[in-house]
Amino acid sequence: MPPRPSKVPDEYARRSVCRNHLKVYDGVARGSMRIHTWSNCEYRSMKYTCRYSHTIFNSKRILALGDGIIHLNYGYGFERYGAYENTRDGWDIEHNGVVLCSDGIGANFDLPKALLFAELQRGRTYKNAEPVLYEKKQTLCPAYQTGVCSYGSKCRFDHDLIDARRLEKLVHTTDLERGFDTFNFLTVECQISAGKSHWKITMKPDALQISSKNGQPIQTMPHIPTAPFSREGDDLLQVIRDLEMILAGEFSPGENTSNTDSNVNKVTSIPSASIFSTKPVTPAINPISSLSTTASAHYKKKRRLRIYEPETYPVKGKVE
Repeated sequence: MPPRPSKVPDEYARRSVCRNHLKVYDGVARGSMRIHTWSNCEYRSMKYTCRYSHTIFNSKRILALGDGIIHLNYGYGFERYGAYENTRDGWDIEHNGVVLCSDGIGANFDLPKALLFAELQRGRTYKNAEPVLYEKKQTLCPAYQTGVCSYGSKCRFDHDLIDARRLEKLVHTTDLERGFDTFNFLTVECQISAGKSHWKITMKPDALQISSKNGQPIQTMPHIPTAPFSREGDDLLQVIRDLEMILAGEFSPGENTSNTDSNVNKVTSIPSASIFSTKPVTPAINPISSLSTTASAHYKKKRRLRIYEPETYPVKGKVE
């Protein structure tokens, strides 16, 4: 299927959140599709290929589910996560012990879709609901994702965005013949209290098995811990970086992996397992601070308008 016509460059689209994947389909599904719950993009993508990301999510969506303990569970199984007569990996979400998932009615293979189901069950969204507006661009900041962003909190890209593929790539299972067994790979735990969050990622035994051709688990990568382990902290992205460096053999599970500077959001080492380029980023001069007072105010006004400007583009062949 051809991609939907757009003026947005492919590279920018790939690191931007698909806004239609954040909303429940607002039309009337037909035929056998009526029994499923679809996102706006899923249902319409049968006529075009979406160029935007269905794996990037804003961590604020998790905090919005409410205080308590939230578990994001990543696993694999037969007819699990909405798969019909098939095996798939996917995500389930628990909030204070209550499982918020599709119950097999709709696919939740990607984490943003699993969050959409959780929001539906918690009443955070509904059909024809207005989209949630964020202050900053819902596009990954490449500099911050690799460890360095000289703009810090003044960056026009949202630093709360996480690509779920980085979590899924933490799983080190190479056995392609899993059959119809059920596997639980990892759990992302978020403790929320009074608007503050604390994150913990636990790697489970199924995620650390390196399998041979006959399906028997063997340890072929000595730097991978043999027992389950976890990392925790107040910054989810930093916790992911820590695990990437541990699994890459750069640090041990009990070693402190980071030395951060809150002013520039910098870490001392860039994980080799990252999905982004590890090319060093040269810190840039903040353009606002280098301007005069009058010019600075004018620049901020233009920059603010650019941030809030709706990203709408002419589309040919609109799908009803």
